[in-house]
Amino acid sequence: MASSPPPEGEAAHEHHHVHHHHHEVLHFPMPVDELRAKRAAANQRATAVIVKSQSSSKKKSADAQGGVLLEPIHETYVLDHVADLLRKQHLNMTAPSFRTRIEPEVIFSANLFFRRFFTRHSVLEFDPLVVIFCCVSLACKTEEFHDTDVRGLMLMPEGADSSGSKYVVDPKILAEVELDLLSGLNYDLVVDQPWPPLLLLCRRLVSGNHLDRPTAERIFRHASELLTSKWPYCDAVAAFPPGTLAACSVGSVWPTIVSDSTTRDGLEVVSKIIADMGAEEGSSADELEKTLNEIAILFTDFERNRSDPMMFDPTLMMQLVKYRQKFERTRLRTLAGDESRASSRKGSKRKSSKSKEGGSKKPKKSKKETAPPPAPSVLSSPDASSVCPSISGDEDEPAS
Repeated sequence: MASSPPPEGEAAHEHHHVHHHHHEVLHFPMPVDELRAKRAAANQRATAVIVKSQSSSKKKSADAQGGVLLEPIHETYVLDHVADLLRKQHLNMTAPSFRTRIEPEVIFSANLFFRRFFTRHSVLEFDPLVVIFCCVSLACKTEEFHDTDVRGLMLMPEGADSSGSKYVVDPKILAEVELDLLSGLNYDLVVDQPWPPLLLLCRRLVSGNHLDRPTAERIFRHASELLTSKWPYCDAVAAFPPGTLAACSVGSVWPTIVSDSTTRDGLEVVSKIIADMGAEEGSSADELEKTLNEIAILFTDFERNRSDPMMFDPTLMMQLVKYRQKFERTRLRTLAGDESRASSRKGSKRKSSKSKEGGSKKPKKSKKETAPPPAPSVLSSPDASSVCPSISGDEDEPAS
């Protein structure tokens, strides 16, 4: 059974991401059109950085393609393909090599992190395969499943005839990417899970005499299957609130479990239960039916995109790797240039500060100077103020 979600909270920390300084605070769930518009914008930002760093001949080639390295819609293809790989790995976790199972809360949070991250960043910047397993690792921490076998999840058989296995992603890389992931999520790691509202709905189905207990339990199991192995892997996880996903999942499986009924019958019952608990906007039967249709379209798109022939084109995959390498080299050069300029400004400021101290601080005349000349040994001693900086003097300001 899923544990209760953590209390709601929002982290609005401004961050300075090492790959791209982008401070816009994004709010989720986000309408599908806006979600994909953000994804296209991230694609364009990454493309601009890569094209700018290319040689003149390659720039001409890019210009001939309209300045496009990867079509924005293909960003979604890549994400769906990688999410499907995680789904396959998760479904294959019945193998004896796995010492623990991956909890559904972890899968849901990981997929939400994954979709949120790639509204700020492009697959031209980060390898989504590395990111999605880093999302699983982070979700294990946020959902407090610390004994989960994340490394086991990344194991894949080497071949049909081989008994050996290899890591899909080098586990050592996950720690290197986690800070980038946290920054891309704006350090907001609170995820409301769909299982508490799903459990509440199923209990109300029994207490309200809509269904008997065994039937309600079957509803819960089948709806949980949708929320674990299907819907979280597509854009629906970032486009709809978890309570709405839970309500729609009950309606979706209703005709499968309840004889001589339709999806609409199930949504009518769910809508009535929600109304009895205090109706929320978007919870009428008509609204739930519309949402369920949108979710069905998104999952159908996912099923098509994950198996698109383009995703099995080795030339495209190699080209994406080259683009990421180019982006990383550009980032490192920019970072080195920023550090050099900061160091130069710091040195100039120190030099200027010392120059001002030397020009403005004159040795104070003592009363003895108006008297007869002192002994030669005192004249030859340097003034202490010209050797040691003043204790109360201003220190060098740090470079901005």
